[in-house]
Amino acid sequence: MTAEKEISVLLSEARNLINILPAPVATMLVYHRIEDGSAPSLPDSVLLTEFQEQMRYITEEGYSPMTVRELAALVEAGEEPPEKSVVVTFDDGYLDTYTHAFPELDFFRMPATVFLATGHIGASTPFPWLGGNGGKPMDWQQVSKLHRAGIEIASHTYSHPFTPNLTKRELCLELERSKGKIEEKLGAQVHSLALPYSFPLRHPRWPSFKARLREALNANGYVCCCTMQRGHISPKDDVFALRRIPVGRDDDLPLFRAKLEGCFAWTAPLQAFYQRFLKSYPTP
Repeated sequence: MTAEKEISVLLSEARNLINILPAPVATMLVYHRIEDGSAPSLPDSVLLTEFQEQMRYITEEGYSPMTVRELAALVEAGEEPPEKSVVVTFDDGYLDTYTHAFPELDFFRMPATVFLATGHIGASTPFPWLGGNGGKPMDWQQVSKLHRAGIEIASHTYSHPFTPNLTKRELCLELERSKGKIEEKLGAQVHSLALPYSFPLRHPRWPSFKARLREALNANGYVCCCTMQRGHISPKDDVFALRRIPVGRDDDLPLFRAKLEGCFAWTAPLQAFYQRFLKSYPTP
């Protein structure tokens, strides 16, 4: 991460030095845990103090925050997003999204989208995929409070599986159960999905996955899908393959600024190469 950070910050400084205007794209940020401690336990965790600083920066620098559904509507219409558009998203449904992130979102009046692994919401045990570092999930009462405050509540599947390994029926059931559970609990329609884990939609091991995914999304009434593929979003993008920029424990303010300005997107080809040729994945 050190080289990625140094190069991204350098690009940001050069961009601001010669006053390059930003392209008409939107940045979708993805957070996981927001921790209130001496140091984040995982690479994709963020300290509460840094999260506060990041939300303040978005506000004071005149960014245009919106939800995933609002951005997807612009993409569907082929419209350019407002200047300096940003979307704040949270994956999984950790308790600290409610206890730590929500008060800051409320203070800064920041729109956001929270993607829930719905089969785990309300459990008394931590999310299982992180082992001993797994944070506990919210309960439905807390989710309801987020919803009533205007935060978009969306799907992160039901059981948080590695979706490329699922059959067409299994994938459809994951999306159906997750969406149905949220709509049952909140009485509000679900439009958006975020896929668990980081992987390319096209890979020799799962050549038909993207087609299966699109079919399952359409069959269950989803209008957009977010991935963990790095990059920004333009009106020409596929609304079922929206890219996001990760935020983690190495993100001091200069790196965070670089990510918002588009100076981290150069790492997308590196991510694609690693995922295509070097990364190992769960077997079916």
